Amino acid sequence: MASIAKIEALANFEIAALDLDVLKIAESIDEPLEMHDKLIVATAIRYNAFLITRDEQIAKSKMVKTIW
Repeated sequence: MASIAKIEALANFEIAALDLDVLKIAESIDEPLEMHDKLIVATAIRYNAFLITRDEQIAKSKMVKTIW
């Protein structure tokens, strides 16, 4: 629980909902990513956000801007 409390205390983090828009975007992704990765990418697309990741498949897909 300590990690969640830390995230909640930081103004620069937002917990994004797994909503229908994200699911639709994930379903439309043709890249050979695992489902959980598609959901992560779809969330970044939905919120027009940079994605902090070391995942090479996600970075190589160039579907989202990645940092790291």
